[in-house]
Amino acid sequence: PAGAKVTSARVSLYMTRCIPTNTGQYASYGCPYWWPGAGAYTPTMTLYPITSAWSSSTVWSSMTLGTTALGSYGAQFYQSTGTRVPTSFALGNASLASTVQAIVNGSQANNGFVLQKTAGDQSGMAIAGSRYPDVSVAPRLDIEWSADGVQVADPQHVRSNGAELSWQSYTGGLGPSAAAVLGDTPTGFWRLDDPISSGFGIADWTGNGQNMSGAPASYLEPGGTADGDKSMYFNGGQYLEVGGGPQANITDTFTIEAWVKRGTFGSTQASGSSSGRTTS
Repeated sequence: PAGAKVTSARVSLYMTRCIPTNTGQYASYGCPYWWPGAGAYTPTMTLYPITSAWSSSTVWSSMTLGTTALGSYGAQFYQSTGTRVPTSFALGNASLASTVQAIVNGSQANNGFVLQKTAGDQSGMAIAGSRYPDVSVAPRLDIEWSADGVQVADPQHVRSNGAELSWQSYTGGLGPSAAAVLGDTPTGFWRLDDPISSGFGIADWTGNGQNMSGAPASYLEPGGTADGDKSMYFNGGQYLEVGGGPQANITDTFTIEAWVKRGTFGSTQASGSSSGRTTS
């Protein structure tokens, strides 16, 4: 919807078969006997935005594409005499999320995307399209977003005609606390509001696409910010981590800010670590 803030985006695809370099082997074994895995056949698929309008009669090679890669997938195949298992995979980076955000804002036309082979040998991948017999594996754009809303406070007075209600409005899912943090242009910002069912991991609200992986002991615990954000609980056996992105190349001083409530005292507890150096 209008005004929504896109935190994550990815394109999910399904490989139905491979197209090996050696056509003689292809004729002998058939693509059902090629599996994704370690091997010498290494095509790389890259996603690009289409920047020109097109129709069903447009030749794909005449489309104008953007120069920024929105995600890539490097496949490897090896020859096998077993039964091939088709594989699903996803592409997406921070540029895809910002492109979808521009489309939502109306500053960029929604002309779709093109998947191109950009590296590797002559082998390739056959991808299920919208007309594939199993429509559940058709190409899909998955988006995680938030929009305008309100946080209703617990009623302080209940009268005969109902409760007295008060609430805080949020623009694009941002309250005053989150807006203040983003106003400082942080490298990464994780609000920890994500449910266990989120397929994107722990969302990075900066737009840099640095979503965290891992899992806490429990999700959506009470939080400590004025925005009503939730929190996550860790009992010592869990952690979250983020790799790559701008936070992996910090060469100057930096600041880490977090809301942390310890459950016990009297022992050392690590709340963050990087390259073997721990911040407690």
